[in-house]
Amino acid sequence: MKIKSLATTLGLVALLSSGGLSPALGTGAEATKKADIYNLGMQVGDRNTDRAFTWYTKKIGEQSVKIAPAKELVGGKLPEGARTVKEEKSGVSIDRARLYHQAHVTGLKANTRYAYQVGSDKNGWSDVYSFSTPKSFATDNGEFLAVGDPQIGSGNGKPNDAEGWNRTVTSAAKAHPNARFLLSLGDQIDTGTGKQYDAFFAPDVMRTLPHMTIKGNHEMLNPVSHIQHFRQPNQKGTGDYWYKDAGVLFIVLDSNNPNWKKHGQFIKDVKADQGRDANWTVVAFHHAPYSSGPHRDDADVKLLREKLPKYIAEADVDLVMNGHDHVYTRSYLLNGDGAKVAGAKGGSKQVKKKGEAIYMTATSSSGSKFYSNKDDADWAAVAKGNKVPGYVGVKAQRCSLRMTAYEVSTTGKRGTLDTFTLTDRSNRGCK
Repeated sequence: MKIKSLATTLGLVALLSSGGLSPALGTGAEATKKADIYNLGMQVGDRNTDRAFTWYTKKIGEQSVKIAPAKELVGGKLPEGARTVKEEKSGVSIDRARLYHQAHVTGLKANTRYAYQVGSDKNGWSDVYSFSTPKSFATDNGEFLAVGDPQIGSGNGKPNDAEGWNRTVTSAAKAHPNARFLLSLGDQIDTGTGKQYDAFFAPDVMRTLPHMTIKGNHEMLNPVSHIQHFRQPNQKGTGDYWYKDAGVLFIVLDSNNPNWKKHGQFIKDVKADQGRDANWTVVAFHHAPYSSGPHRDDADVKLLREKLPKYIAEADVDLVMNGHDHVYTRSYLLNGDGAKVAGAKGGSKQVKKKGEAIYMTATSSSGSKFYSNKDDADWAAVAKGNKVPGYVGVKAQRCSLRMTAYEVSTTGKRGTLDTFTLTDRSNRGCK
C-alpha cells in the first residue's frame, strides 16, 4: 500500500521510515480469514448511480470493494466473478492506530439489490452487506432523510447518545424503506475520537443506506479525522460539494469557512452547471442563520445571516437545511434580504416565487444535547424546543417538496413535529 500525501501532512514520514509505526497496525505479512474492519460506511458517490465506501483496518495492505447482484450469492458468499474495485485513497489515521480506506464504485444498475464486502485476500474480508438501488435513477420522484446533530460523545453516557443515534436512524430507515440517502447536517461527533466514530458507524443503517455528511463546528476540533471517515462527492477546494438525485440538486457548504463570497460563487456556478434538469435546489450547511435557538445570537451566525441570503435568492434556492442549534425551526418564506415575504403565513402549504426560500433547522438526532427554544424570532413560522431526538423526511416530486419532521421516543415510537409542502408553479409542467 502506498501511504499518500496525507502522511506528509500529518508529519508521519519520519515515523514510518524509522520503524516507529504503532505495533497495533501490524505488518500484514500473515494471511487471516477474519478481517479487522472498522467504521465501514456506505456513502453517496459522485453520481446517483455510484456508491462510495469508507472503512478502517489495522493491517497494512491494499484494500478493495467486492460487489455483485445479491441474487448471485452462493451460500451467502460473493461469487468468484464479483466485480472488484480497488481503493482510490488510503493512509494512516489521525490517531496513528489504524489505516483508513476509501473506494468509489460507479455505474450501478437501477432496481437492483447488491451485495458487497470490503477488505483483501491478504488480510481478510468484512461480512457481506446488501443494499438496493432505486427503481429508476431518472425519476422526478424520490425521498431522502435528514438528521440534525448526532454529536456522539456530548452526552457522556447520560443520556447514551450512541443508543439514541442508533434508535433514531434505525427507526427512520424502517419507516422510509425507499429513502434514497441520509443527510447528516453536521456535528456527527463531539471531539472526533475513534470511539465516537465507532458509535456513529455502529448502526447497520450506515452500511445499507447511503449517507452524506456536513462538517460542523465540532468536526473542526479534529478536521482531518472527518476527512478520513467521509468521502464527499464533487468537492471543491473550499470544502463545498454538490450531489444530485431524484430531481433535487443538493449544494453543501462548509460554514466553518467564513468566506461567503466564495460560497456564493460556488452556489451560482453549481446551479448554472447542474440545475437545468433539477426541479428543486436545496442548500445545506451546519450553522443555522434562522434558528430559534441560542446560537442565532453568535457573531459568526449573525455574519452568515447578513451575507448569505442574497446568494440564496440569486440562485433561486428553494430550501436551506441546517443543524447546530438543537431545536426545530421552520422559517416563513424569506427573500434575498432575509426578510419575511409580505403576506407569508406559517401554514402547511407554502407557495414560493422566484428568489424566495424556506430555512429549516433540525433538532438533535441522538438526544445527547438540547437547547432551549426562544419564541421571539420574527422569522420563525414554527419553533419547537421539544427535547426529543428526531429526523426529517423529504418527499420530492416535480411540483412539490413535502417535508415532515418526526420525533422518536426512547421506545422507538414516532410522532410528527411539523409538516409542510412547498410548491413552485414555475417548475416545468406545474400550475
